[in-house]
Amino acid sequence: MSQVTVTDVFLALLLAVAVFTDVRSSRIPNALTFTGMAVGVAYQALQGAYFAGVLGILAAFVPGFLFWRLGRAWGAGDVKLLMAAGALLGPWEALRLVVFVILVSIPFSLWKLWRMGRLRSFFTVVRSGIRKDTEGPAPVSTPFAVAIALAWIAFRLLPDWFHMGP
Repeated sequence: MSQVTVTDVFLALLLAVAVFTDVRSSRIPNALTFTGMAVGVAYQALQGAYFAGVLGILAAFVPGFLFWRLGRAWGAGDVKLLMAAGALLGPWEALRLVVFVILVSIPFSLWKLWRMGRLRSFFTVVRSGIRKDTEGPAPVSTPFAVAIALAWIAFRLLPDWFHMGP
């Protein structure tokens, strides 16, 4: 693992607060995520990468939006938390983090479905094809900030895995 940076410290604090609030109240406050985005954009600009923070936000937003609106797999707070991380990391590292989040979220989500007794119905839906049901059980709130934090830990422990960008 490489040296700990200012970005690492701020992102660790951001994720710790997000995990705490998400586990406690099933919400990630906008004040936390928007502050993270603003700090990330400002920090990147101070480092001379003037557009890296904004591009990092966009790089996290695009896949996040797909998982939020189309797949309903992530909540809006989860996407905004990834956008804050993207602002701090820049665009290529933001995309790399999203890959880690997806990889961590697969077993995390399967474990949650199993614990809720809904794993069998998940596989039934997968076998029959993706569909949008207006009826059926309501989506279950899960503290997905935990999965994002675990993905960030793996992201930091494996700095050369799935390297993206220039």
